[in-house]
Amino acid sequence: MQQKIHMVDLLGQYQKIKPEVDTALQQVIDRAAFILMCRMQLPGC
Repeated sequence: MQQKIHMVDLLGQYQKIKPEVDTALQQVIDRAAFILMCRMQLPGC
């Protein structure tokens, strides 16, 4: 039995949310949250 592979437009989907993704990434970089884990709202952040 063959399964159909549904094709999706990943680039198109990304372009729709790109401003939100870019803003979130910039906030992580600005806050050094990738080091401090502040985005996870840990105590002390």
